[in-house]
Amino acid sequence: MTSDQDSLKRILEIEAQSESVRLEILQQLVSLHTASTAIVSKLDLKEVLDTVTREMTQILNAKSCALSEWDHEKDILKTLSEHWPEDWGEVELDTDEYPLTKYPFAAKVLHEKKEAQLFASQPDIDPKEYKLMDRFEMKSILLLPLVFQERVIGLVELYDEDEREYTDQEIIIAKFLANLAAIAIENAKLFTDTIRSYEEQMALRSSALVISSTLDLSKTLTQIAVQICQLLDATSAYISRYHIETKSSRVVAEYYSEHASEKERVSDMGVVYDHSKEMQQVDKLLASGEPDVYHINDPDLDGTTQAYLERYGGKSVLEIPIKIGEDFSAFVEVWETRHKRIFTENEISLCQAFATQAAIAIDNAQLFEMTQQEIQRRERIEEKLQYDALHDTLTDLPNRTLFLDRLGHVMARSKRLKDEEFAVLYVDLDKFKIINDSLGHPAGDDVLVRISLLIKEAVREIDTVSRYGGDEFLVLLESIKGVEEAIAVSDRIREKINTPMTIRDREVLISASSGIVMNASEYENPEEYIRDADIAMYHVKMNDKGQHQVFNPEMRSSFFKRLTLESDLRRAIDNEEFTLVYQPILSLTNRHIIGFEALLRWETHALGSIYPNEFIPLAEETGLIVELGYWVIRQACKQIVLWQKKYPQDPPMAISVNISSKQLAHKDFTRIVEETIADIGLAPESLILEITESVFIGETMVAGETLKTVRDLGIRVHLDDFGTGYSALSYIDEFPVDAIKIARSFVTSFNPFEKKRGLVHTIVSMAQDFGLEVVAEGIETPEQALKLGDIGCQYGQGFNFTPGKSPEDLVEFIEEYKK
Repeated sequence: MTSDQDSLKRILEIEAQSESVRLEILQQLVSLHTASTAIVSKLDLKEVLDTVTREMTQILNAKSCALSEWDHEKDILKTLSEHWPEDWGEVELDTDEYPLTKYPFAAKVLHEKKEAQLFASQPDIDPKEYKLMDRFEMKSILLLPLVFQERVIGLVELYDEDEREYTDQEIIIAKFLANLAAIAIENAKLFTDTIRSYEEQMALRSSALVISSTLDLSKTLTQIAVQICQLLDATSAYISRYHIETKSSRVVAEYYSEHASEKERVSDMGVVYDHSKEMQQVDKLLASGEPDVYHINDPDLDGTTQAYLERYGGKSVLEIPIKIGEDFSAFVEVWETRHKRIFTENEISLCQAFATQAAIAIDNAQLFEMTQQEIQRRERIEEKLQYDALHDTLTDLPNRTLFLDRLGHVMARSKRLKDEEFAVLYVDLDKFKIINDSLGHPAGDDVLVRISLLIKEAVREIDTVSRYGGDEFLVLLESIKGVEEAIAVSDRIREKINTPMTIRDREVLISASSGIVMNASEYENPEEYIRDADIAMYHVKMNDKGQHQVFNPEMRSSFFKRLTLESDLRRAIDNEEFTLVYQPILSLTNRHIIGFEALLRWETHALGSIYPNEFIPLAEETGLIVELGYWVIRQACKQIVLWQKKYPQDPPMAISVNISSKQLAHKDFTRIVEETIADIGLAPESLILEITESVFIGETMVAGETLKTVRDLGIRVHLDDFGTGYSALSYIDEFPVDAIKIARSFVTSFNPFEKKRGLVHTIVSMAQDFGLEVVAEGIETPEQALKLGDIGCQYGQGFNFTPGKSPEDLVEFIEEYKK
């Protein structure tokens, strides 16, 4: 049982002193029941408030009753309803808001949640409260807090003309009615909020349906303006677009309610406002991106905006920015011309929801317009897109996809027409990377464009020229008369490519290698033709660049064997399949060993011994030569240190290691070599790096710089295979070398009756002129060793002395020829 019900029960149990008192109590209970029924049966908030003030006045026989709501945030009382005597007529109050800081008695009742009475005769009465009572000639006030779920929501004020002191029974009845009123008020608010929320949701849904069902932007935005105006009970609503660059706005939708004044009903549709000069409130709104409310009497309102409000009778305006894409470029205006208006948070949130719908509508309209433009644009470029999908963007040649399609059609026709012959050419430019590296990629692109034109000039209209990728081109020759015609076309293509061309004021010389495959019944798809043409071209690259090669099935077997070899090579280092043998280098004067050349050997489990001329080029091509080369240097240095300790001499025996261009180009080459000899404890001058003239081709500057830093460490450099390269004389003059090694081909044919004897003598003399030592390779007979010594060649190596052997097998030889 609640406290209020308990209090009513006590009233009924009072033993009345007279029949009239009992009758009065019963009458109050009947009135209380009637009032309770009337209060709780109402759902309209205004009706609930008016019923509460009226019934409390009548039941408690008060002069008047007022009901106020407590705004906790602002700490003020807002009058919601009053009941005055009929003979007073219409009462006008100065305000309907009362700050609690000015009315301490009311504040005390609210904060203590306890009723209290105030009399005009009280000596400590606050002047403002006395003034309020005196204005209406009231002598006493009963104040009761309105409490709902332990929270004070407002205040009931009962006024009397006499200094009336309410009895306990009357206070109990007043509290009961106040509590009942609090419940009824909250229920009515909940009902009102529910109905309003439903109406708002329906309005938003209605706007959403309009947005989704039409692309008529004007119709959609007008519908949104109508919904905003009606739901907020405003006098008018507008939606404007804002142009960021010109700082101007244009009204695109408007709606006037039945409450709008004639002054307000002047249409603004299509009117452009310059906000750089007037109504700068809009600029501030869009810059902040937050809703704004202003009134005509706001002191900080700019003059043009204030004048605009006065012209059309505006009292209050709510503005909501609309974000379209990344920018706030539109806004909603809600006008109130009847009175100054405070827009609630719910009203602002609702308006923001409609603003979001307006943004969607504008976005949709823009998207529709853009879509129409895009459709037209795509119709214009559809053919170009299809063309680009089948052509190379740089050369405008058919790409791989189109080439395969055409080749497929030619294959099908060839099967129908038995004597129809065709060929596929795979053309690859030789050393194109040098052009890219030296002249730059833009120049390289210019070369590719020029090459594509040259190839097209060399073939017929019915033939297809395709850029397959990088510097590779494919040519489909249709309806030809045998392989001879295919070869003739290939030669014609290479002749045109071999012609010097000027690219960006530089003369460029370039050559091409081509592989040719003829039609055959064994091919089932176009990719197989390309594969075999590529294999034939690769065969040219490996043997004699700048030529052509017609495919035969043996090439395919060789190619796949090479692929297998490459795979095995990648595993060989981890499997420890590599070993080193050492060939002694001797003085041709006294036959003492002065050093060794480290020679790499590969012993596989499956294939047995693989010769260096098979796997070294492959290691170069795959880049594995770098890792493999560092392994060779480390192993060779370890071995020579062991020999130096076992066979000390002055100067110490040296070790020669062959170095490739790929190794010299490696950015850490010098550092790793320096760290290796330091780690092993080998003197730098005991290490000799043997290079061939090919390391200078294409990377002259890099090779020269690397060799210089290596020699600065004290490491010696020998030029290997001298005389077989490109321009040997220029290299020994230009680059830092300590010795030259005469190529085996010169030495093996060296005898007193051969023409090469004079050439070898010239090489030795030239080396002496440059202050270089000379080492002869491939000495096979004592006579060759003797004659070479006679003409001034200091050192030699070859089978005449011993082939390359393992350290264990060289023990006897070293013991015999050591110093």
